Amino acid sequence: MQRTPTLRDVATLAGVAPSVVSRLLNGDPTLKIRDETRSRILSAREDLGYTPNAAAQSLRSPRGHAVAVIAHGIVSPVYAGIIRGCQIAASRRGHGLFVGEAEEINAAPERLLGLLRGDLIDGLILQGLGTKADQSLRESVVGKTPLVVLQDEPAEGYATVCLPDRQAGRLATSHLADLGHRNIACITTARGTRHARDRSAGWRQEMHTRGLEAPNGRLGWAGSSPADGYAAFSRLLKKGERPTAVVVSNAMAAVGVMAAAQDAGIVIPRDLSIVAIHDLELADFLRPALTTVRMPLEALGQRAVELVLGGDVGGEVIINSPAPELVIRGSTGPALDL
Repeated sequence: MQRTPTLRDVATLAGVAPSVVSRLLNGDPTLKIRDETRSRILSAREDLGYTPNAAAQSLRSPRGHAVAVIAHGIVSPVYAGIIRGCQIAASRRGHGLFVGEAEEINAAPERLLGLLRGDLIDGLILQGLGTKADQSLRESVVGKTPLVVLQDEPAEGYATVCLPDRQAGRLATSHLADLGHRNIACITTARGTRHARDRSAGWRQEMHTRGLEAPNGRLGWAGSSPADGYAAFSRLLKKGERPTAVVVSNAMAAVGVMAAAQDAGIVIPRDLSIVAIHDLELADFLRPALTTVRMPLEALGQRAVELVLGGDVGGEVIINSPAPELVIRGSTGPALDL
């Protein structure tokens, strides 16, 4: 097994003392060395593929070398891609990752603020649901640490990074319309959130483009769990809505929609076609397998970390690359009247 390069290896290759390497890589402003020596050390680090030990570095540095990610429902598989992207970008910069559940943090925000006061966190990434607690948390950290908010409107004091949600809503709806469906419903996520608004707007826009009706009665609201999806689709049925297809804004909620349909005697995809936004590994193992729109979740996480560690605390970034991708599986099929 190949040995992990150490700081001493870099020093030996560059022909300098380990302390010089340490001071340079830790940004010691008092270090005075020739440009040629600096270049030699940096080249040695690159050649060896040396990455500073974040834990050891944090003991010597006035900063914590960690990024905090606070989100609602972090156990959801949807967040796996975002957190993986955050981890990749943080590791590239020699930082660790702290992941916290928003409900827990909002219940005791002084714990997070204590970490900030102790300079143990270099930046914060927050995915909120527009609650008063989320807003209060944002206001309490603005100005204390670089802040990036996911899937929200831009505001002074922090940057926002968002997915192309309207495009995803249109792509899902377009697939169903291409299959001949005309009565297409939409079950979007929590009210008051940007991604819920934009995904349902994409559904409505594509329906209008196709000359199809998109009445409010076909628009349902749900959270992001299977139970939420089950309840939302059941409510649509109770209202007398019996769509032949449905766009579901969250893949986990779509699992519940599938269960509610099957419990109502609706056969998928013969009687009902379903497309979910977000592609998950489990989509292949549902029966029928779930058609999805794959979103650039990993790129979202990477860009958020790049912004927060770069100190960029303003503006809005939409992740358009890679573009949303339709992944066709067994949960969609032609409308019965074709």
